[in-house]
Amino acid sequence: MTRVDPRTINDTDARRAGSNTAEELRKKLGTFGAGGRVWRIEFRCLGPDDRIARRNDAALDPEKLAKLKTRLTRMDRSGEWTRKTMRLIASHPGVVSTTLAKRMKMERPEFKIKVRKLKELGLTESLEVGYQLSPLGKALLRAIQN
Repeated sequence: MTRVDPRTINDTDARRAGSNTAEELRKKLGTFGAGGRVWRIEFRCLGPDDRIARRNDAALDPEKLAKLKTRLTRMDRSGEWTRKTMRLIASHPGVVSTTLAKRMKMERPEFKIKVRKLKELGLTESLEVGYQLSPLGKALLRAIQN
């Protein structure tokens, strides 16, 4: 992130920012009342999402299984939800989160936060609509149900 003098913005900068010309971009920036302060924020890819490899590795050796079970138990301290959520997603893949949240007797934002925690562990995957268990999530669910 760097501060930029709006007078130095050129057409290439403008196109990268979604405008056709530098003049057009300067005009847009002026409407936000930024007091002449303009910041350029550049993004770059740091590499593939490490959760993809984690969720696709369904091999559960005893150590990995123990770590995941311990983590789920810790996440369930304030009430069991991890296994229930995984079973619900397994039986209703691709179902909108509003419906799943109601089945869990949770508000949608709370439910989505909890599913994101499972996703960080590599246990779930987000779909265009709803979720599904990842290969790792399926393997873990089979292991803990037996």
